[in-house]
Amino acid sequence: TLDSIQLSVNDINIALMHIDISLRNLILPLFIIITISLVIIISNRFKHLRVFAPVIFICILLFELFRFGLKFNTFSTTDFLYPETPISKYLENYPNDRFIAEKDIFPANMWIPYRVSSIQGYDGIYPFNIAKLLAVIDSNNLDTAPKPRWGIIGNFNSKILDETNTRFLLAVKRGEEGRASSNGSVSVTISPKYKEVFEDKGIAILENTQSLPRVYLTQQVIKVSDKDTLKLMIDDSFPIRDISISDFKSSMLNWSFSAS
Repeated sequence: TLDSIQLSVNDINIALMHIDISLRNLILPLFIIITISLVIIISNRFKHLRVFAPVIFICILLFELFRFGLKFNTFSTTDFLYPETPISKYLENYPNDRFIAEKDIFPANMWIPYRVSSIQGYDGIYPFNIAKLLAVIDSNNLDTAPKPRWGIIGNFNSKILDETNTRFLLAVKRGEEGRASSNGSVSVTISPKYKEVFEDKGIAILENTQSLPRVYLTQQVIKVSDKDTLKLMIDDSFPIRDISISDFKSSMLNWSFSAS
């Protein structure tokens, strides 16, 4: 009982400490209430002034709506929400190359403001073919289920990453206690094709030395189904640098656009 009494006293003391905030918040509502009351009284007493009452009410309503909106929908500069870091600054130097990252290093819904590109990411709605592609990258299995709205990749050694112009990998270098450290080593399993090119506070940028350019020319084009396309993309023996892959549906779509 004594504990509950003491708790109640503490609550009262805290409320009294912040009562000035409550009083300040009452000033404007009281002013609006008094103004409306005066308008109603004056309108009833002076009939010829009633025509101005609706105008005054509308002005007060608009003022309150805009005040409420500005109070609870604040605006901040882009730099405040998306601060520049050495990692983001380095990636911005390569706007035509894609990157991937370990989970939580670079939030998946914050890449667009930094003008960096990636095949993984987050979206409530995105193409089914992309969801399937990401799933095959992760599992190396053609029959795997497509990725959900979180299209995050955990397998960084897939051949498809080379073929999608994924040039950089962001990975954590962990020390003895498992914390990010510049003196640590990359915690994920990666192939020798990745070479460290930049590091900041335990976050390393590894360059994929086998990634293909964003655009390049090939000598031949073959048409296969979507499933066969994925099969060829994970096939180490398929020479994707020399042969382009197209499916029947996309070729017909291109034909219809060119014909129109």
